Amino acid sequence: MKIDHFFYITEVASGQFFASELFQRSFAAPPPDEPKHYVAFYREKPLLFRTLGYIHFRAYRGVYLGGGLCIDPHAYRRLPEEHRRLLRATGGIAEQLLRTGIDASKEVPAHFVYVGDLRSERIVQRVGFVHTEHQYLLVRWNQSIAASEQQRLIKMVAELGPF
Repeated sequence: MKIDHFFYITEVASGQFFASELFQRSFAAPPPDEPKHYVAFYREKPLLFRTLGYIHFRAYRGVYLGGGLCIDPHAYRRLPEEHRRLLRATGGIAEQLLRTGIDASKEVPAHFVYVGDLRSERIVQRVGFVHTEHQYLLVRWNQSIAASEQQRLIKMVAELGPF
């Protein structure tokens, strides 16, 4: 069986419509309003899809800020073992959400994430994020840019604090 028979990630216009419950359970708040929203879906039956995960990327002064990554652990545990095995073999739902969002917006020089959880940190590092000198702030460089420009972008994003 191929993973695309039961698993699909796509950008959606509204995180509220597809991931409101999941986001609310994870962060006690509604998902952001502004674009870019990516949702991971599981096809239970031909016309029945369940939201498995969500991530948001926000454009900010020429870069993207990734956040709000959440996975529905209850829905995941209900998947057949073969499907969970196939998902793990591709890096898992969170890694696939990150890759999809980044691949859709590589025109910017960098993506930033703010991560305080060790498990999430390992996932973002597998996707190419590296630590900055600011605690919890990681960056993934999409383009080769001068070190001075890298430092300017890091400083700009760090001044936001947690996002």
